[in-house]
Amino acid sequence: MVKAFPESNPTQVAATATVSDPVTTATLTALTNGQRYFATVTASTLLVINAESAPSTVFVPAGAPFAPTGISATRGDRKATVSWLTPGDNGAAITGFEIATVNAATGAETGATAAPQSPAEVAGLVNGTPYAFKVRAVNAVGPGPYSSLSNTVTPAGVPLAPPSVQATAGDRLATVSWAAADGNGSEVWSYVVSAPGVGSYYLDADARMTTIFGLTNGSTYTFSVSALNAVGDGAAASVSVTPTAPPAAADWCTKRTYHAPGHGLRQRPGNGRLGPAHGVERLDAN
Repeated sequence: MVKAFPESNPTQVAATATVSDPVTTATLTALTNGQRYFATVTASTLLVINAESAPSTVFVPAGAPFAPTGISATRGDRKATVSWLTPGDNGAAITGFEIATVNAATGAETGATAAPQSPAEVAGLVNGTPYAFKVRAVNAVGPGPYSSLSNTVTPAGVPLAPPSVQATAGDRLATVSWAAADGNGSEVWSYVVSAPGVGSYYLDADARMTTIFGLTNGSTYTFSVSALNAVGDGAAASVSVTPTAPPAAADWCTKRTYHAPGHGLRQRPGNGRLGPAHGVERLDAN
């Protein structure tokens, strides 16, 4: 017969097991994981009961860890931070954790990340894709069961710089235009157009151009255009422009000619501009 005793109470039998010759191993059940025990063995026949053996070395029953709880996730730029509550170790110290990444749209597992403790960062995610996470603990026995899934998060970063930024000069004004910016995983909320000495202008997400008035002709302005989303203000694209006044009206005529058949012509002095005292005057034949 094999008997198990708690180290803390060596006279109390915690479990027994009986095996027949020639079996030399026995399984003791109903022990408490994480508690220290020793065992003794007594051989017997129908006629003889031998003395009990010396105590065995101390052993500690253990199982795989329990499932973590309180799983939560926070999104980042192409990553997420996952946190959890450490579970019971079930008799053997927890040596680490495994985080499984799940595509929340398809339910497919897309990767696993080892972590020493909570919280932990899961990298290599795709911005704009929804993810959830589950965690399990590992000890000397092996990995335990996975937790339930965390909340769903969609990684995102600040928007990319708007493409095709252009500016057209006018008389004391400039018109700035751009194409739609990539939200980098999060919807674009608005656009910001700014320039030193001019200020900043906030426009709706569907805006693609704006005109800035009150500029100084001949001065060069550098306008920056950026997009804003839930993560923050993104990278800017810039363009320079110099407002100019329109050209003056051209002097398209230097003299007026009045011509009548049979009459002579005499040009009166003038400076080339139109006016009542300049041009060519008709002379009568008399």
